[in-house]
Amino acid sequence: MACFVLLLSVPVLAQQASIRVYGNVTENNKKLPGAVISLYANGSLLKTVTSDNGKYELNLELGVDYVITYTKPGFITKRIEFNTKNVPPDRAKNLFSDFPIDIDIFPEVPGTDIDKVLMQPIGKILFNKDYEKVGDFQSDEAYHRSIQNALDQIEAARKAAEDKQKEIDAQYKKLISKADGEFKTQKYTDAQPDYQAASQLKPGEQYPKDQLALIDKALKQASADAGASAAEKAAQAKYDSLMKIGDAAFVSKTWDNAKAAYNAALKVKPNEQRPKDQLAAIDKAIADAKNAAAANATKAKYDSLMKIGDAAFASKTWDNAKAAYTSALQVKPNEQRPKDQLQAINQAIALDKAQKDKHAADSIANAKKAADAAAAALAAKNKHAADSIAAAKKAADDAAAALAAKNKHAADSIAAAKKAADAAAAALAAKNKHTADSLAAAKKAADDAAAALAAKNKHAADSIAAAKKV
Repeated sequence: MACFVLLLSVPVLAQQASIRVYGNVTENNKKLPGAVISLYANGSLLKTVTSDNGKYELNLELGVDYVITYTKPGFITKRIEFNTKNVPPDRAKNLFSDFPIDIDIFPEVPGTDIDKVLMQPIGKILFNKDYEKVGDFQSDEAYHRSIQNALDQIEAARKAAEDKQKEIDAQYKKLISKADGEFKTQKYTDAQPDYQAASQLKPGEQYPKDQLALIDKALKQASADAGASAAEKAAQAKYDSLMKIGDAAFVSKTWDNAKAAYNAALKVKPNEQRPKDQLAAIDKAIADAKNAAAANATKAKYDSLMKIGDAAFASKTWDNAKAAYTSALQVKPNEQRPKDQLQAINQAIALDKAQKDKHAADSIANAKKAADAAAAALAAKNKHAADSIAAAKKAADDAAAALAAKNKHAADSIAAAKKAADAAAAALAAKNKHTADSLAAAKKAADDAAAALAAKNKHAADSIAAAKKV
């Protein structure tokens, strides 16, 4: 029988950016009323649902590491890890198909370490990189193969639980058959402890309870029929019957039934010491069993947490190791080893940080040294360039000074020449003015002669035009 079944997804529209997970929790493939389904998100409990008929439904958001647990009081607990991270943004915009998961669980099997095995998930669901070809989410087959041995242990435990139930069924059937035979022959005091033992094996069965009620009625009727003269004999018979019932329940360690029988026997014969002694023995046995069970449970839980912590310590997953060792200390506060391991973890974390800080400091120092060397080289190069520029500037200044002295002599010569030229220009201007005045007078005379000629010509033209008109 498989530990869990991933059904084929049916494309059903769901809310955007969420996945609907649904299914059934069963026992031997029959829906299990009272199943408890818990959802953890990134290590924190998000919600718990108790199903009336084994059915459940959960909505998972994207970008979260979920763990879903399936259990019921008195049953083992199975876990499924469902990781909704690493979904590409383009795919996250669209709707997702519903994802069905059916889980089969079975009653706890005392004397096994199945709880330790079931601390790890029995399956992991991841987003598929090739989702365009084979769908969005699928079972991590590599993980499934890696825990095959654990799955085999779970199946073996389930088979052991099934065999135990078959053994109980066989014992119950045998006791009922024997008791029914005794009941038919009216051997009520013989049938009564057998029905009691059968009812203890299967407390939910009504038949042995009904038969015990009939026996009680028959015994009361027999006692009444015997009459007052047989009261003492009846009391003895009842006492003996109750003691026999109590002794049978005592042997099978069905303490409630044994105590009820012995107390009933004491009511019949209050001065009898043996039922008192048996009741004291029952109280001691219950206390001893309770203390032993508590001690065993505490030790098993402590050992399981220490094993988880040691595995995480070996792989240097410090957060997981610290969580496990801290939980172990809560179970057994006086144990020294988890304290030592927590101290070792803190030292390892501190050493790792110191090494990282030293590496970073060395890197910074080396970078600074390289920068200082480059700066020194650049400073030397810049000094050489500055010296060259200073020498060139001095040569230019010297040349400029020589040129300035030479230019001053030329300027003086030019100033003298300019002064002579200005004097010549002034003389020429005076001479030219006279010439210009003469030219202006001659121009005016020519203009007057031209005007007179024009008037004369116009008169001639007018005379020719008049003659031509005639």
